[in-house]
Amino acid sequence: MGDKIRLLLVEDEQTLAGIIADTLSEKGFEVTVAHDGEAGLRAFRGSRPDVVVSDVMMPCMDGFTFVGRLRREAPGVPVLFLSARSAAEDVVQGFETGGNDYLRKPFAMSELIVRVRALAGRRESAYGTCVRTGAYAFRRRAPAAHVRRRGDGTFGPRIRSAAIPLPECGRDRADENPAGEYLGRRFVFQ
Repeated sequence: MGDKIRLLLVEDEQTLAGIIADTLSEKGFEVTVAHDGEAGLRAFRGSRPDVVVSDVMMPCMDGFTFVGRLRREAPGVPVLFLSARSAAEDVVQGFETGGNDYLRKPFAMSELIVRVRALAGRRESAYGTCVRTGAYAFRRRAPAAHVRRRGDGTFGPRIRSAAIPLPECGRDRADENPAGEYLGRRFVFQ
């Protein structure tokens, strides 16, 4: 990924959140911090991160509930749980809730960085590579192709054959397309 990895950190321990955010920022990440699940949902909607790192035990809304709600809005965003809850049942619950990885506290910062980079790479590769033809950008290997006209910012034909927006070349542009205009597989390959 050529751009900075955008990360949402949801951690109620403010000192730890500050240390993690500062370290990740120094390593080239763009970090947004929220201190509970409710603030995390608001921050997610505003920042559209590439990866979410969430604590489990937090006030207002715990991490499992936060990720469960997040999955309804953004099923494809990678989530790493970072928690002191280290029993096997907690790890299993984290994955069953929709987490992609689970790192137990205490942890090594280098391990967190490697895991976040791996998750960010999985998100990009999950949709395949970006193919440009003329003024349009398409994603290969996607269940449907979300098309965005370059230059003037307008979108291609309106065909509703898919229900989920797909990122355009590593960045989620669904917020720029509130009408939900998509090209289905049949149309793209005709």
